[in-house]
Amino acid sequence: MARVLVVFADGAEEIETMAVADVLVRGGHDVCMAGLDSLELTGSRGLPMRASVLLESVSDQEFELVYLPGGLPQAEACRDDQRIQDLIKRSLEHPSRLVAIICASPISLLPQGLAKNRRLTSHPSMQEALAEQAEWTGKRIERDGNLITSQGPGTSIELGLYLSNCLGGDVSASEISEAMLAYLPTAAE
Repeated sequence: MARVLVVFADGAEEIETMAVADVLVRGGHDVCMAGLDSLELTGSRGLPMRASVLLESVSDQEFELVYLPGGLPQAEACRDDQRIQDLIKRSLEHPSRLVAIICASPISLLPQGLAKNRRLTSHPSMQEALAEQAEWTGKRIERDGNLITSQGPGTSIELGLYLSNCLGGDVSASEISEAMLAYLPTAAE
């Protein structure tokens, strides 16, 4: 069972936040839902969401996967928050740890040059901003070393299954996808 940290703020995209976390829980992983600055959050579509802990209470712990959902306000909060910058950098420095980022949130890689010379994907609206540092591939899921990126709400379940497969665990990604009647990506797409 892998330890997973999902960090989200006001304006996080609801499907990207909950679908990926849900699939990882179904895979038997220990998922910690951390609010950036609050436990009570409002998603990008106005739906209420709740974190179980504040980021500051778990920021010194080790996680096999750090996941940042998208939504433009979420992406901007992650891009502008030094704690997130440090968390991403620390995680990417350890080859055995994974960082997964979806939709608009890959812009959080830009301030410290963490996207430099990497292949990644995102929501197409972020292509121009990311192309300054990275090779934007436009794939549904892209993996470059221990950085995994994906496009948006429609790729969330695929991303969750892909991450669960990467992490291993008690329940295989194929078992999860079969039970959910979901498409199982076989490789970064």
